[in-house]
Amino acid sequence: MNIFSAISLLTSFINFSIGFLSLRADPKSKLNRTFSLLMASLGLWAFAYSFVYSAPSKEKAWLYFRISSIGWIWFSAFALHFVLVLTKRLDSVRKGLVVLIYFPPSLFFIKNLLGKLTVEDFLMTSLGWVEIPLKNSLWYHLFFLYYLTYMVLALYL
Repeated sequence: MNIFSAISLLTSFINFSIGFLSLRADPKSKLNRTFSLLMASLGLWAFAYSFVYSAPSKEKAWLYFRISSIGWIWFSAFALHFVLVLTKRLDSVRKGLVVLIYFPPSLFFIKNLLGKLTVEDFLMTSLGWVEIPLKNSLWYHLFFLYYLTYMVLALYL
């Protein structure tokens, strides 16, 4: 088994476990629910990526990569939502604005499913499949602007 696949599987188990324990501790808590979503996105990202590294073909690597995008595209939106709940700033923000937090990742997710968002291709190496970034794409730069904005805002709050 590929070492990166093993590490990713272990990481996904840890993330899913932490999310489950948080939800089990108090399922009615908005903080615990958003934290569980955050952990689930990390868990799914790591789980799907464990198959990307050791995929038997480029087509399978693409399939697992697209499945992993549920985690890595939505992660920063879940993180920002979690921080808004944690800092109790969600009450001061209109509930309708929370929907806007999830609009950009929705677009990026659809783009990734229907085409290429951040990766141009995959290359097989001795350590498994690696991504070749799609650096000359407007979508690539917009995605990283979205990610950076959400993460900086979450860290600031």
